[in-house]
Amino acid sequence: MGVTFRKGWSHSTGLAKGSADVVLAVQAMHWMEPGPTLAEVARVLRPGGVFAVADADWPPVAGVGRAEAAWASLHRRIRVFEARAAAGEHGEELRRPIRDDDPALVDEDLADPHLNRAMPGGARSWSKAGHLGRMSASGHFGFTRELTFNQVVPGGVERFVALMATQGSYQALKRLGLTDEEIGETQFRHEAELAFRESASFPGLSFSWRARLGVTPSG
Repeated sequence: MGVTFRKGWSHSTGLAKGSADVVLAVQAMHWMEPGPTLAEVARVLRPGGVFAVADADWPPVAGVGRAEAAWASLHRRIRVFEARAAAGEHGEELRRPIRDDDPALVDEDLADPHLNRAMPGGARSWSKAGHLGRMSASGHFGFTRELTFNQVVPGGVERFVALMATQGSYQALKRLGLTDEEIGETQFRHEAELAFRESASFPGLSFSWRARLGVTPSG
């Protein structure tokens, strides 16, 4: 039996002890409180069962440097706006110009965007890079390791830009009333479209996935 964990019920699934061979958390573990979640995972897994935490790096590799740089620039702006909103700023205070040395950017890392992330409304997330260490330190697993693999999908600038729009951080700022121009999405879209147009070729988008695995003791 396999089980997919989702945000919101990871602490108490109601499943029988030892009832699952595999538990998956796909693009979700960073929203789950590690201690209770890992304890519940270990409870529902049979001896020798596998817990797999899978996350994709953002953005996908497009092979178009200018477009990926535009994504990184937009992500920096979003992180600052999130931190300001989390501190209770609004109106003109929230919208003031962003400096390169803004304190919110100290831990900025596209590979680990949830590292010390400040979010509006008191929301909390956990560093993706810390998943494996927390799994190992929990004492619930006899063996842990990380695997990496690639997934190439078709798509060009339309998909690249659309993927950015799916990001919860961008959507949260829109709900706060910030416009695409203020967030930096308009500039990002312009830069990405220009970059793809000028690129000689692009084979598609490549997602880099990281799977952190934990195997329960066999008995």
